[in-house]
Amino acid sequence: MTIPNLIMLTMGVAGYHGLDPDMFTRLVYAESRYDQQAVNGQSVGLCQINLGAWPLEDWVVKTDDPYEPYANLMMGGYILSLMLEREVDRLQAVAAYTLGHGRLEELVSVYRKDWLGVLDLPTFDYVGFIVFNQQGTRFGAWSWREEVDQRIVKRVAM
Repeated sequence: MTIPNLIMLTMGVAGYHGLDPDMFTRLVYAESRYDQQAVNGQSVGLCQINLGAWPLEDWVVKTDDPYEPYANLMMGGYILSLMLEREVDRLQAVAAYTLGHGRLEELVSVYRKDWLGVLDLPTFDYVGFIVFNQQGTRFGAWSWREEVDQRIVKRVAM
């Protein structure tokens, strides 16, 4: 399937799950760069579904092939919609998608509102890209990172 066709399919799946189609498209791009055969450890396909956490028998579209674009996108959309229901905002939902809900809960329980400041830089940029559509923020070029950096500096100075 061509990338333009995969993007159209991604947007359709986003609509099915009630997701912001641009945000879901950015998530798929960030996860796999639209490589249907992408693999990273146990995570596979367009949405990089972790087969350890989400075995095929739990998928919303029954399939024997986790790389099949429609099934993989439907599962990724389902997981993101589930995270959006569980978490307090989009930042936490997207972080939970990539880190896992349990890991995010640990960070929030320990660091409270400063949980963003303890993410490694690639994860921090991943969340910012998907939620705000920039390498920085909705507020402008780098202020997303600067805002969190300032909170970290204040916390360390205390």
